[in-house]
Amino acid sequence: MEMKPVEWITTILAVAAIIVSVFSWRTAHRNTQAAERNALAAERSAETAIQSNEHTRMQYEAFQKKERQRRDSFRRLYIKRLVKSARQIHSAVLGKYQVDSPFARNPVVIDLESIRNVPQEVIFADDILIDIFTQEEREQIDRAWSSLNHLIDEYGIEDAERTGIGYAGQVIGDFHRLIQMFENG
Repeated sequence: MEMKPVEWITTILAVAAIIVSVFSWRTAHRNTQAAERNALAAERSAETAIQSNEHTRMQYEAFQKKERQRRDSFRRLYIKRLVKSARQIHSAVLGKYQVDSPFARNPVVIDLESIRNVPQEVIFADDILIDIFTQEEREQIDRAWSSLNHLIDEYGIEDAERTGIGYAGQVIGDFHRLIQMFENG
């Protein structure tokens, strides 16, 4: 029994279809395995990224904590310096412009010289004032030094006749409020 050419062609096409199907199935199977490996690798990569992100977050939090501690240390240091200068100015203005009273327990000693040694400008640079002090604190610092400079500009550093005595109370009050702001707050 001999096969006709059509049967040969059909058989060859059937065998070719089977071979193509086997190769297709094998390729699909390999692709599926590769996709599974890729999915597993992607999952591991995601886990690693999450761990890395968590590590970075922890480092950032540690840096932030250290930076807050550093800023707080600077703030305490600058407040200490500011209060020291404010006390010096307060005492110098009070010493120069105080009034002798017959009711005072001890006689008042007028100190005309110590006002020469006080800082007439704020003792910190603007960037320190902005970084370390609050808006309210900066306003009180500015108010205190502005009143001191007004006293000196208006009545002079000498003011031997003490004609600035009326305005000296404003300066003393401003520096007293500045000192109290940091000692009570």
